[in-house]
Amino acid sequence: MSLIASLFIPGLGQALRGNFDRGAAIFCAVASALMFTLWYGQPIWFIFPAMIWLWNVWDVKARAPAWMPFTAWMVMALEIGVAVTEFDLLSLWQNAERGAVILRPMLRPDFFEPDSWNLSFNGGYILEGIQQTLGMALLATTLGAIFAVPFGFVAARNLMGANVVTRLIYFVARAILNIARSIESLILAIIFVKVVGLGTFAGFIALTIHTTAALGKLFSEIIESIDPGPIEAIRSTGATWLQTVRYAVIPQIVPQFTALTIYRWDINVRTSTIIGLVGGGGIGFFLNQWIRNGDYRAVSASFIAIAVIVVLMDFLSARLRKNYE
Repeated sequence: MSLIASLFIPGLGQALRGNFDRGAAIFCAVASALMFTLWYGQPIWFIFPAMIWLWNVWDVKARAPAWMPFTAWMVMALEIGVAVTEFDLLSLWQNAERGAVILRPMLRPDFFEPDSWNLSFNGGYILEGIQQTLGMALLATTLGAIFAVPFGFVAARNLMGANVVTRLIYFVARAILNIARSIESLILAIIFVKVVGLGTFAGFIALTIHTTAALGKLFSEIIESIDPGPIEAIRSTGATWLQTVRYAVIPQIVPQFTALTIYRWDINVRTSTIIGLVGGGGIGFFLNQWIRNGDYRAVSASFIAIAVIVVLMDFLSARLRKNYE
């Protein structure tokens, strides 16, 4: 019976025999293989989902090695990926001279004036862009963390399950965080550039919204994973919701909240360099102009400046997180 079931629906035979996890995994493997093959539109690739389907029948009769369908699925995914992306290493060799035209000036970054430690014209703009990037990331992280704290509390299931009203608030808060997190900060920056115009303010708004959503989700998960003992003890005394949060929750979450905020600051510094490419200010804004104008010496100098800042920020944030963890 289970053999026939797997012949018609992959994974069903395993499920009928009590192995639900294996059955679900097999069904997902066959379904995704079929989906990719149908999307690609080449009939020859149907051999891979067929192989996994036949393996599934064999697996019901005698537990078959799992590496076989996994290998077939991976080969299919890689082959389709190579075909879709038009993977061609030869084109790099054929266009080597075009690449050399770009790379040669990048070996002479334009940051200082010749034979001097004075900033060049472009070097001044690079320094200004780095300052804007750091300021935008710092302010967005600070305000985003502040806004994320109340979201973290109202989006925590263990704090909001007391009655119908609090549960409703919980679901609304979760929905807001999930929707805001699903839109990348780069897309938000494009929208706010249209609303408020070019500059760091648009980038700052985009970073703040995404930071609030991301930290709010992480804060809520930290609150949900805390020790429930102190909460139950405080509630048993007849304490209010605010008193429970103040004396049972906050002492357990401050170190983790601080570490996550510092980590998010590190992420925002990196992200703010990209936001500038769509007009959100910072070093990315100047970088975009230099790429458009073909000034690859300035592009190289900005790359070096960004790399130095990212390395320093990574070192600083790692030290700060270590102190708070």
